[in-house]
Amino acid sequence: MADDVQPQQEGMRTLHLRLLRIQWQVVTLQLISTIALLWMYLKMVDLYIVDSIDHSLAIQFFDTQLNSANLEMPLPAWLTGEDAVGLGRFYPLMGLSIVIGGGMAALTFQNPVIQRRVRLGLLLGFVIWLFGPFLLKWLFSNFGKGEWWIPPDESVESLFKGVIVVLEVILIGIYIIPLILGIRGVWGLSKNAIAWSTGIMLLFLVLHALLTFQIIEDLLFGATGEGLKKIPSLAGEPTILGLISPNQFSLLQVSLLLIIFQESSMGVIRYLEYAFRLPETCKKDPEYVTQFYNLLNGHMIQTIVLMGLCGITTIIALGFHTLLLSMVAALPGDSQWAYQIQESIELELTYGLVISALLFLVLLAGLRYILPWQRISGVLESLLSQKNIEAPPPQEEF
Repeated sequence: MADDVQPQQEGMRTLHLRLLRIQWQVVTLQLISTIALLWMYLKMVDLYIVDSIDHSLAIQFFDTQLNSANLEMPLPAWLTGEDAVGLGRFYPLMGLSIVIGGGMAALTFQNPVIQRRVRLGLLLGFVIWLFGPFLLKWLFSNFGKGEWWIPPDESVESLFKGVIVVLEVILIGIYIIPLILGIRGVWGLSKNAIAWSTGIMLLFLVLHALLTFQIIEDLLFGATGEGLKKIPSLAGEPTILGLISPNQFSLLQVSLLLIIFQESSMGVIRYLEYAFRLPETCKKDPEYVTQFYNLLNGHMIQTIVLMGLCGITTIIALGFHTLLLSMVAALPGDSQWAYQIQESIELELTYGLVISALLFLVLLAGLRYILPWQRISGVLESLLSQKNIEAPPPQEEF
């Protein structure tokens, strides 16, 4: 009996982090999360910021104020996007965010000595760049004079230019900090950075919603002043699939992209933490390796399928009042009351859409007593598991 028991053989694939970080499943999830982050940022900028409170308008305002003192904002226009129109103003900032966030993520995987040296080098370079020209001009102006005196005007101007650059960088950083933190969190495997990136975007949406209330907007900008960009209270004409309007579709995109960014980035970190905490023997066990890659493949499939179903369900829920109105209009008999319902403005406002969505959810909840959703999903899962058992994944060599 003892001779029949053999030790479990080690597979060619392992669950060590240095190999998992370059696997196509992990990299694909990180790319999906990064694309969702950039796409969501562009949609939010298009809906709330561009031509309203974007950075280029603030830079132009400060530039006008500094012209009276013969100064100007020193960063080039191609970097700040001042000369561009619309979303083109944010493309250079997005490229800058990718470089900064990617550099921070790459620095995360270096040893502490290199990290400390890089941080100290950047800090020293910044101090020399900020105060170096001022000190050099002051020293050369006073060299051989025999006494120290007030620095010349050109030395003070060089110091002012450095301070203005810092202020301009801070102004731009307010707009790109969510992107930097998000990219750093995705590729640097940092939950805190991902949470901060998501929190900053949600905080902006909350503040924007509060500031666009009619009473608050009148207090801040006046009854006739121009306020912030805001989403119209009316739903608009349902031109997309005959159910929702373009504005609703844009908001739906933002919400879905936020969920995809959160789930994909956090999913990668959860799976890699699971693999890291496994005992050394389990990291080489073929069963654990196969189970881990099945989890990754399943997560990618669920991200695509479930997000697609979620989007379709939300579209139907938001446009459920349109379906109700079409059914009411198709009823025989006197259509006067049906016409009044169709012309009711409450159905086009926000709370009317919420009520329609709730009715749709109640209808779906009632269908569980007619259609056995759990049994159907169980049959599909059993078929997929049998297919995976019959056709095991090929072993890769490293």
